[in-house]
Amino acid sequence: MQLRHVGRAAEPTPLGISYVVGNSIYWDVDTAIDEGFFHDEGFAPEPTTFQSSPQAVQLLISGGADLVTVEPEALMAAVLRGGQVSSPPEWLRW
Repeated sequence: MQLRHVGRAAEPTPLGISYVVGNSIYWDVDTAIDEGFFHDEGFAPEPTTFQSSPQAVQLLISGGADLVTVEPEALMAAVLRGGQVSSPPEWLRW
């Protein structure tokens, strides 16, 4: 699988990532950061950790994070209560 690369800027684009610490489901986020996968694609990951999915969803809705990994129930509850969640911005699409 090939990813469509966006134009490279002189400096990596900051990418706010929020995920729940201590949940083995999200090992892939730690691995991607540790192995430099985000840097390879032109991003500077800025991880923010939370103890629950609802907190991470709040960060996404408020614009404090660009990418979150959460349980779907927390995201659905936020949307059903009027939370505005959009698809990734054009610069983040591969």
